[in-house]
Amino acid sequence: MKKLARAALAVCFVFGILLTSTPQSVSAKKNPFEVTPQYIAEGTWQSGTETDVSSSVADVPGWLQLLTNGVKLTEAGKICHPFRGGQFGWVGKIMQYKDGKWTKLTTTTEWTPDKEGTLLVCAEAPEAGVYSLFGYYSPTNK
Repeated sequence: MKKLARAALAVCFVFGILLTSTPQSVSAKKNPFEVTPQYIAEGTWQSGTETDVSSSVADVPGWLQLLTNGVKLTEAGKICHPFRGGQFGWVGKIMQYKDGKWTKLTTTTEWTPDKEGTLLVCAEAPEAGVYSLFGYYSPTNK
């Protein structure tokens, strides 16, 4: 009886080792912390008509990311876009598309109407044309 109990215990032990060493299948999931442009600059332009500029960003430096659709203006003036990412280290740059290339404008980030309001990124558009918001992450800009 003692030999039978030892044999049963040995079989259970070996079986237990085999079960615990069986590799488990792994399923990769989407990163829940991935930051996409709609979280950085959610909303719409405060003036002008929205337009798609995604096909014209080939000449933009690789460190700049297109954050919004473009905006088409019919005259010069101030343009602004909500910019929540500015609170978390993102730097916004409004650029003008002219003669097949993007040119940076002097861009400001401001709270409207005050710190309790909305963070906006703004620029003075010097003329009618197409503009868009680009940006990059800078951990020292928080």
